[in-house]
Amino acid sequence: SDPGVLVNRRMTKLKKALELIRNHADMGHHKEAVVRAEGFLNTMMHKQPDIRYTLNEAMDERVRTNPQKLTSIFETVVFCGRNNIALRGHRDSSTDVEKDRCSSENPSHGNFRALLHFRIQAGDTILADHLATAARNATYTSSGIQNEIIDILGDQIRLQIITKVKVARWFSVIAD
Repeated sequence: SDPGVLVNRRMTKLKKALELIRNHADMGHHKEAVVRAEGFLNTMMHKQPDIRYTLNEAMDERVRTNPQKLTSIFETVVFCGRNNIALRGHRDSSTDVEKDRCSSENPSHGNFRALLHFRIQAGDTILADHLATAARNATYTSSGIQNEIIDILGDQIRLQIITKVKVARWFSVIAD
């Protein structure tokens, strides 16, 4: 029962063909090839999804849910900006909003964290799930991320103003 026969070499002894074929069918590499062939046929006959589509579905799910996770964070920054509320407090270096308990118990963590905590208490399950399950470096609540959000929002406001100025026949600028 040379594993090379029927795999690496052609069969030359036809008298022992039946025995070689039976032995070959019991070999591990043959059984593995049969399983792979069945998987291939199932995929080709659409009985089993192709791994590429399964991976794409997972990526599509992330692309769909990531904006939902960031919406609460963006809305909190916008709320602070519209109401002239400072984002950060005296000690605002922690990245774990859930464990900070940053409401009235510890006011030095800043308004941004207090408002995120308030949103969670008010029932924002998407934000609560995001902050509970995200890696520490992927919560998007750090002061650096807050600054990036402010920059993005500033760019959007600037674009809106420029668009309105281009459409208007007349405009004026008032500076204080």
